[in-house]
Amino acid sequence: MFAASAEPEGRALLFGADQASLFAVDASTHDVLARWRSRASIDLRDAPPADREVLEALRDARLLVPSKWT
Repeated sequence: MFAASAEPEGRALLFGADQASLFAVDASTHDVLARWRSRASIDLRDAPPADREVLEALRDARLLVPSKWT
């Protein structure tokens, strides 16, 4: 993720390697990613509802992928 600008409405950019795409990330999404980025994997059941909504949207956009395929 590329850092957000210092502007109040500054957005960060997230690079999706699979699609070679750039995605704008708003401040609330940036905050969620910052809270969860230190984990090696994320179990969405552990996330509070507001974070889970953001993480599920990132998963659905294929920016978060399962660590194991079962």
